[in-house]
Amino acid sequence: MKVEYLVELRDQPGQLGLVLGIVARFGANILSIVHERERARGDLVPVRLALDVEEPAVEPLTAALSAEVRVTTVSGRAAGTSHALLLVGHVFRAQLGDFTDALFTAGADVRHVRAEIEHKDKPSAVLIEFQSPSARVLADARERVEALARARGLVVVPAIEEAAR
Repeated sequence: MKVEYLVELRDQPGQLGLVLGIVARFGANILSIVHERERARGDLVPVRLALDVEEPAVEPLTAALSAEVRVTTVSGRAAGTSHALLLVGHVFRAQLGDFTDALFTAGADVRHVRAEIEHKDKPSAVLIEFQSPSARVLADARERVEALARARGLVVVPAIEEAAR
């Protein structure tokens, strides 16, 4: 079956070779590879891979790729599961960028950030929606954000489905 992956690779020698080694290990045939350098984010370059792979190998191949590089989409669908956290307090004084950086460092992908601000001197609420490719990445992302929030005097409210667990 044809499967398309969008992965983000570090812009350094050997990264594409690493991915191609994983692809070969699962017996997939490469149909095309496109580097999307115009969409680079820092030192991460999106690379689109179109593969012909046996259906039973798709899930283990995706897991193996995710263990080594950031897989953002599989056949046009976002890889992983979506999550949301609400930060409450003086979020902008607490450097909001540090929270998104913590999520990226954990391997999650930030999708949306929405803020409710009444006045710069009053507490605010910021909803961060992100995607994690695995339970391990989700746990690490949550841990990083919660530790940062505690250190900066903010409250973290998990998404409703997470709070119910």
